Amino acid sequence: MPASLSSSALALLDDLPVPALVSDSTGVILYANEGLRALNGQWSNGRSDVRFADVVHPDDRSAWTAACHAEHATTYDLRVRTDGGYRWYRLQSRPRPIGDSLAHIVSTLHDIDVLKRVERRADDIEAITRALSTATGLQGVIDALPSIAAVLDASRVDLMLLRDEGRELYLVGSTDSSVSAPRRVLPLPCSVPAADALRTKEVLVLDARTLEERYPHLPDGFDRRPRQLVALPLLAEDRALGVLTLELHEALEASASDRVFLETLVGTVARTVDRVRHLQRERAVHARLEAILDASPTLMWTSRTSEDVLHFNQTWRTYTGFPATLPRHEWEQTVHPDDVALIRRIRADGRSAGRSYALDVRFRRSDGTYRWHHVTVQPFGDEEWLGVATDVHDRRESEAKLHLTLEAGGLGVWTYDVTTRLITRTPEVMRLLGFADAVGPVGAFTARVHEEDRGRVVAALDDAVRPGGLDHLKLEHRFLRPDGALIWLEQLLRVERDEQGHVLRVLGVTADVTTRKHHEQRLSLLAEAGETLAQNLDVHETLERLSALAVPRLADWCVVYLPQLDGVLAPIAVQHRDPGKVEVARRYIDAFPARGRRGGYRPVFS
Repeated sequence: MPASLSSSALALLDDLPVPALVSDSTGVILYANEGLRALNGQWSNGRSDVRFADVVHPDDRSAWTAACHAEHATTYDLRVRTDGGYRWYRLQSRPRPIGDSLAHIVSTLHDIDVLKRVERRADDIEAITRALSTATGLQGVIDALPSIAAVLDASRVDLMLLRDEGRELYLVGSTDSSVSAPRRVLPLPCSVPAADALRTKEVLVLDARTLEERYPHLPDGFDRRPRQLVALPLLAEDRALGVLTLELHEALEASASDRVFLETLVGTVARTVDRVRHLQRERAVHARLEAILDASPTLMWTSRTSEDVLHFNQTWRTYTGFPATLPRHEWEQTVHPDDVALIRRIRADGRSAGRSYALDVRFRRSDGTYRWHHVTVQPFGDEEWLGVATDVHDRRESEAKLHLTLEAGGLGVWTYDVTTRLITRTPEVMRLLGFADAVGPVGAFTARVHEEDRGRVVAALDDAVRPGGLDHLKLEHRFLRPDGALIWLEQLLRVERDEQGHVLRVLGVTADVTTRKHHEQRLSLLAEAGETLAQNLDVHETLERLSALAVPRLADWCVVYLPQLDGVLAPIAVQHRDPGKVEVARRYIDAFPARGRRGGYRPVFS
């Protein structure tokens, strides 16, 4: 018993619920309480030659030495050998000096083994998660299996995944180097631990005896030596992906921390498998898409919203002399300098709206010459964009010559892109129609077509762009300009189609025929009036027919009066564009007859 401690003080140590000891500065145990003696049976009160360092893990003895020489209270985490092996404890020591020297040190031990295991497994999970997060294929998951085996002290870890639309399990990776992978394991309906865990979507834990009794039919060579077999189903949003099986020589404890650790581990593996499989499918789609694009004779490329890189097909590479992949700023070097600002603006508008866009730009050929191309870019997938460029240089030159000819004759030319539903107008068309913008939606045009002609015009356009529609059309209709003027237009349309008959665009020539239509109407009116006057009719019938000719060609209302002997203007004929209003006019005339005044007549309507 230490001379400086009383019996009552030592009795207090025995009453503590944790192991406690009194030692000298050399580490020799002077007193061990009941808790410490229960922890390790080699100590007794009568022994003074036992050093505490003898039961401390070799890697942690420096902490105990520091505690023995400290002049103040200290706290260290260290491993202590118990009758069941090493466990983590938190050592709290306080020196009790006598004079200028240390008489003894009082220390207590607090069991933190569970806490340390949780921390260690958290670190293990973090390390495995970090390794899996960089995996871009299944090999990355397979490469992490040895780390999983080390963390769980497993003699073997196998990764099995579903294939053939979920009907068969395949072994794709194992820590056992003697196992060849990938290979088919068994059809899923067969009863094996992995398949049963996958069907039930629950963890399956089997000791050696249970494994032998439940699965006596397992094929020869199946390893029944592990003390415990654990089958962990890999699930992603309740979708079965495969199974991770562990062969353990030391059984896992059924503690809550063990269960949480296994659930976290298997969840991490499942999410990684699901992600890399998605990446594999995406890469396969991209590979097929690249093969299709390379086989196309048209300039084509793909890009992603989140990337500043474009990928080009073989035709583009041959045409421009540039490589298959280019940053956007280098790709713009193939665009005519005068077109760069335009393509940037239209691309920004299209991408911000998430819709396709089209324009004509000049691309530089490998020989340094520029040629006009019609470019259409449209979204596909989540953030993918596909660009197609068709050479229209020869057509543009022909159109330029045609435009000069047409504009000299007062005609305008426009194009209708059926993909974007945008109309591109020449300055002459803009002047004729009163539009300020050269490019606008087709709906802005049809909305100003006279309501009596609109249905016919829209139907003609819809019929033209359908497969098998007419290639040439002629339309005459009225159009209300933004300034309020109502004009007559004559439209000559030509529909361009590809080899499969799909419409590429519609070309149109517009002429203002308002003057001609008015002349035609007047001539028609005069001709019909002449025919009416030439017929042997009485005055009243003749005037009624003439008023019917005037509406609606010359006016919306027409009332014909003849003076009577009593000075009253008698209405002979009443016509209105709306037949329902004719009776209203008659009642008004009856209520307010026109009577002569000072040799003249007051008007019925002002």
